[in-house]
Amino acid sequence: MIKFKILSAKALLLNFLLLLTMQAIATECNLTVSKESKQENSVAKSSYGNSLTLQSYALLEALIAKTSCTLELIPLPTQRAIKMLQTGSLSAMVGMSKTEMRESTYYFIGSYHKENIVVVGNFDMKDRVKNLNDILALEGGISVMGGAYYGAKWEQALKNDSRLAERLLYLSDNQRKFSMFLLDRIDFSLGDEQVVDELLKEQTYKKRYIKLFTLHENPVYFAFSKKAISVTLYEQLTKEWLKMQMSGEVDIIKQKYQS
Repeated sequence: MIKFKILSAKALLLNFLLLLTMQAIATECNLTVSKESKQENSVAKSSYGNSLTLQSYALLEALIAKTSCTLELIPLPTQRAIKMLQTGSLSAMVGMSKTEMRESTYYFIGSYHKENIVVVGNFDMKDRVKNLNDILALEGGISVMGGAYYGAKWEQALKNDSRLAERLLYLSDNQRKFSMFLLDRIDFSLGDEQVVDELLKEQTYKKRYIKLFTLHENPVYFAFSKKAISVTLYEQLTKEWLKMQMSGEVDIIKQKYQS
């Protein structure tokens, strides 16, 4: 009788621990990822529909589908999303550059895209602006994405030239950054070349603006908050991503969104 009671107690304890484990897994596997806010106005639309963005989420969704997790897309400005990723109130972001500082806070999976940051300006700037120093020597506003990383040279310029920070207009999406040209709010805009190429095909911009030079190049990744997911899930995602690459699934998804 005593042995039976001891066994029953052990069984209850095991069931309790199993329940806690299942609850932890369920909580962990409701993942959230940011997407650009849809705050449309008369001259700007959300760029959530550009091919690079759609490709990024398609790849991430395919990766998450290999696990028992679910994925929820939440409209957020980039700068706010980065802060939430740091605290763990957001699970993941797409299109993130890897830096030493970020690696202490995020897990990176990928890369899945090579980002070429280009500077865009009016056609009449074509022969006048060929590098960052030319930009610094001029006046005029510059539209940038809040929280975006534009390379070591840009970061150094921000530290060395106090006037540069005063010229920046921080915005939440690529199309809105470009729309500031039409409102005469800026003279230059920084952005990923693939996204810029799509925008420059639009009649609104194609005859007036041009890529002036490449500011920075680096691979971009999926970033997961270390406060939002476990090491175990990170390792599983890393393995599944490798399988997707080796099987050709990554290339197949990318081809669907090539312009």
